[in-house]
Parts: sequence; structure tokens; C-alpha cells
Amino acid sequence: MLSQIKRFLVAQTFEDEEKERQAGMLNTLLWAAAVLVVLYSLSIPFTIPNPTPVILLLGGVVLLLGITFFLMRQGKVKAASNVLAASLWAITAGTAVFFGGIISPSFASLVLIIFGAGFLLGTRAAVIYTFLSILYSLGLLYADLHGLLPKSLSPVTPASFWAGIVINFITVAVFIALANRSISKALERVRQELDERRRAENELRISEQRFRTLITNYPDMIFVVDVPTKIITFVNRGVFLGYTRQELEDADPVSFAVALNDHYLAVAHWEEMLLPDNQKLDPIEYRMINKDGQIEWVQNRKTVLSRDKTGRPVQVLITLTLTTERKQLEEQF
Repeated sequence: MLSQIKRFLVAQTFEDEEKERQAGMLNTLLWAAAVLVVLYSLSIPFTIPNPTPVILLLGGVVLLLGITFFLMRQGKVKAASNVLAASLWAITAGTAVFFGGIISPSFASLVLIIFGAGFLLGTRAAVIYTFLSILYSLGLLYADLHGLLPKSLSPVTPASFWAGIVINFITVAVFIALANRSISKALERVRQELDERRRAENELRISEQRFRTLITNYPDMIFVVDVPTKIITFVNRGVFLGYTRQELEDADPVSFAVALNDHYLAVAHWEEMLLPDNQKLDPIEYRMINKDGQIEWVQNRKTVLSRDKTGRPVQVLITLTLTTERKQLEEQF
């Protein structure tokens, strides 16, 4: 039973975060309005000399709240917000005409409608309702000054004025509470996002450290090459075949230190890698000259890391594995 009551009172949840925020505010405003209607109804016998028009007006407000609540429960949150804002503005504006004109407490309540429209529908809605209210107030002032307004259906007394102002006070407090809740939720989301970002950055930093440790101690020589410029952007070791890191970084990734007789093999392998969408590239073996002028056999494996829109390689990873000892053993046997 309690769970059913709670489900009835609490706003629905939606996948859309903005829609859920709007539904939460609308739900709070509807229940706050319902409570205010009850409180104001209880004060009527003590504050209003001619209560019949006011009771009829409150009945219309209750009907409006019911329609809005129904639309909200159907998931039509924006439509419900528009219906509530437009209808309350029209009711409040009409009430001012028949209940005292420009000095009517209901006229002052237009400020609350502007606040509500802003909370539910955003800044644009608040600006629109502000502009309408200014135009309406000018018309109402003109009619009031020239005696064009009908006689008040229920004269404004100090007690009725007090009751109306108290309702406005309570409504303002509700808006402030909603604003504070929205700010608190926004700050909490920002804190969570910052925590998640810090956690992700920390995990990434740890992963990078592990990768660097692994790749630095890897027995093979690894290059990352920017294919269009043939610039080597990464090498995993400081020395290879006697060449320094600087010499390796400045080298031509296609033919650096390749034995003259095997130069064509290295070039052909590079050009084969350049073919669009070439998903399988077999490794090749060729001879390289170390810094001491000695022949070393290496196996060259290329892995494309990224391609452009046409399928041509943009970044490639080149792995060089020394195979000199294996070649020597093969020659012996």
C-alpha cells in the first residue's frame, strides 16, 4: 500500500535526463499547487465575503491540475508543462480583470507564472511570458484607469489580500527549493563526472606505464610510423644494431640500413602495405647492416594502426626481429 502511494506521489523516471528533470519539477509544482488550493480553500470562509466566484475559480484550477497530472503520467511532460503554464497564465490574467484589476493579488501572481514557465520550459518560455505579462499589464492599467473593468466579483479585503500574498510567499519558497535542488543535483553530477574522469585518467596513466614498461623491455625493435610523411613517431628502444635512438628516429623507415642487394624487398613490402584495405601482409626477411658494418638478418612485420577514408594506411607499426642466429643455424644444418 505504502509503495503504491509512493509511486503515485513520486515523479516518473525517464531515460532522457532533461525530461526526467522536467518531470520532477512539474510533479513537485503540481503537488505544491494542490496543497495550496486546499489551504486557500480552508481560508475562504474567514477571508472572502463573497466566496462563490472564488470557489468556482478554484474548481477550474483543480481540473487543470488533474489534466496536467494525467498528461505527465502519460509521459507527455513537455505538453503537460505547456498546458499548465498557459492555462495558469490565462486564469490568473482573467482573474485580475474580475477581482480588482491592477491591484488584485492575482495580478501579482503573474510573476510566479513567469518563474514556473522558466523552471519548466526554459529561458525562452520565461521571456515569452514576461513579454505577454507586460503587454497585458499595460492593457489592464489602461482599462483600470479609464473605468473599463467590471465591478469586482469579490471585493479585496485586508484578509483576502493577506491570504493571496501568503500563497505567493509559499509558492516563491517552493520555487527556491526547486532551484536549490536543481543546483545541488547539477553539482553532484559535475562531481561524479570529475571523479569518473580522474579515475579514468588514473587508469589510463597506469595502463600507459604498464605498456611502456612492457614495450621498452620487448626484445624486438618496434617503430610507429606516420605513413604520409614517413616520419618515425615512436621507437621502443634506445639502441638497435648499434644505432642510437636519435639515429633511429631520424631514419627512413623503408630502407634504413638495409643491405643494398635486399633494398628492393624492403621497398616492395612497404608498397604492398600501402594498398588500400590490404588486411593481410606477410612478414619478410632481409639483411641489414649494423653500425659496425656487419650483416644482420631481420624479420620485418608491419601492422596498420589506422587508415584514411579511402582505406590507405595513415599509421603503421613496424616490428623488426633479429634472425641472424637462426639463419646461421639453418646454414649449418
